[in-house]
Amino acid sequence: MFFKSSSSPRRPREEKSRITTKSTKPKNTSSTSIKLGDDAEKEENNATTDEENPPDAITRTPVPTETTALLFSPSEDDESISSSRSEMSFRMGLQSLYALPGMTIRAHCMDVQNGFSPCTTEQALTGAVKTRGKKAYWIDVDADERDSDELRSWLMGIQLPPFLVDALSERPESWASQVLPLRKAVLVVLRILPLSLQSDEVAHLAALVMPNLLLTFTSCPRSETGGFYPLFVDEMKVPQRLPAATSSGALLAWLRFHMERTSLFTRELRSSVLLMDEAMDRDIVNVELDEIISAKDMLLKLLGVAEEQAECLDALSGYADAHITASGVVDLSSSSSARIGLDFSRVKTSLAILTSKAGATERMALRVEKHLGDLRERHEGHGQEIMNRRLSILTILSAIFLPLTLVTGIWGMNFQYMPELQSHDAYPLALCSMLLTAATMTFYFWRTGWFH
Repeated sequence: MFFKSSSSPRRPREEKSRITTKSTKPKNTSSTSIKLGDDAEKEENNATTDEENPPDAITRTPVPTETTALLFSPSEDDESISSSRSEMSFRMGLQSLYALPGMTIRAHCMDVQNGFSPCTTEQALTGAVKTRGKKAYWIDVDADERDSDELRSWLMGIQLPPFLVDALSERPESWASQVLPLRKAVLVVLRILPLSLQSDEVAHLAALVMPNLLLTFTSCPRSETGGFYPLFVDEMKVPQRLPAATSSGALLAWLRFHMERTSLFTRELRSSVLLMDEAMDRDIVNVELDEIISAKDMLLKLLGVAEEQAECLDALSGYADAHITASGVVDLSSSSSARIGLDFSRVKTSLAILTSKAGATERMALRVEKHLGDLRERHEGHGQEIMNRRLSILTILSAIFLPLTLVTGIWGMNFQYMPELQSHDAYPLALCSMLLTAATMTFYFWRTGWFH
């Protein structure tokens, strides 16, 4: 079933210009446009500026379209007008968020008093615009694998910038962990573990973080229990699991949920490797080589996820204190007050702890990898030792029977001087001498340690 908000979606229209003068533009007090933060004050200042201009002054204001990007455009003269216009276009696109067949959209509200509580998608979209930081909302889009063109059309319908549409509409296996800072948002793409560790699929999480709103996409198919959503909601029922009732706090809680899964499975694998080590100390044949290979395959999967998660958290920590200059370039040393995307000042401690934990999980996976390498070397060394022992026994047997074969060959080829033709007891005496020689050589090899 399709879900549509009460406000009808805006259709694309061509960019126009209009001429505004003092005598022809009355002050409009019933505007229905949605403004965020200080946008209302900016509009009042623009109106005051228009009144101060002479009657023949001409102001050309382009109308924002659905494809207006979130990134800062250095070609604009007025940075505040450009930023307001870009965010307004994106916000108006979010008002038309609807679900495709097979897609599940869930929304939650976060505030200081009520904590984490469910709400409707319409309440989340409208509340994120009107609360001005008092409340934050999380919208989770749980989409099964579908055609790229269908998903691209849906993403264009909610007015995401083209490069975001290209990144999110690709096949899940082509996604890559990354952090993209924007003027009014931050895009975080993170590799996560699938629901079943036995699965070979590569799952990713994409989170678009905006002031007062967190929009998440999960690339892996839903399971019969609904995917990661019920697991995460159960954790969020505990108030302490949410660092702050903001979109950045919800992002860290969502990232921590997946990183704790990675850390948990890595610790379980480490425990199983320690048990294998103890079993091999008692008797090395208690552990099969296939068990070590299976553990190594699982470790490679965990290590790949842990490495990408650690890199993503390091990048997010660096961008949390960064700024964007007037030319749209990320500046880590700038003292400007224009922050990238959103403010992490209230969750800096949680972000630092999460970054340290991601690095600790990666280092633990590396230690387990080294431990598994040692176990495999021990097992392969034991197999080589068994093979050498068998070859030494074959060498001993060959040495024992070599003189017997030589004597038998010599006597068997000389028919004129065969012992049984010259003497009545010559043949039994030859057999006894051959057995005595074999016994003497066996005793010698045993005394010198060849059979140990």
